Amino acid sequence: LSIKIMMRRVISTGVKRAYSSSSRVMAESAAAATGAQMKVNFCTPHAAVYKDKAVEQVVLPGAAGVFGVTMGHSPIISQLEPGVVTVIHVGGTQEKYFISGGFSVTQADSVTDISVPEAFPLTDLDESAIRANYATASSTNNSAAEGSIAKATAMIEMSVN
Repeated sequence: LSIKIMMRRVISTGVKRAYSSSSRVMAESAAAATGAQMKVNFCTPHAAVYKDKAVEQVVLPGAAGVFGVTMGHSPIISQLEPGVVTVIHVGGTQEKYFISGGFSVTQADSVTDISVPEAFPLTDLDESAIRANYATASSTNNSAAEGSIAKATAMIEMSVN
């Protein structure tokens, strides 16, 4: 192999190791700074669901898929899709909220900010009404013409029901 290729490999490996260890060190120092508790700020425009709430984990419906955030998680910004946010409290009890979308920001100090237009506790939702709405939307979707407003509306209704 040529000297150039060998040097590229050596430098590439060194950079990868430095990056992975620096992010680990940053997460560990952030964990020590917060007193080993993850905090969540979960807000809608009209009310705060949680403010500086210590939790074990929060599970979020990200645009790239559902993901969990725990103490020491690397910083991440995520667009949230309509779905269920699960908050796992210290001690293991869970609360679930349906959200219509939004954003989450997890910072290096193990604080996760969740900002959503609407959040409803799952206990407040009527499962039979949701199933009926989904069935109606599915039927409309199947019968509507491709590319029509009715089909687009039905697809949106299916995604949030």
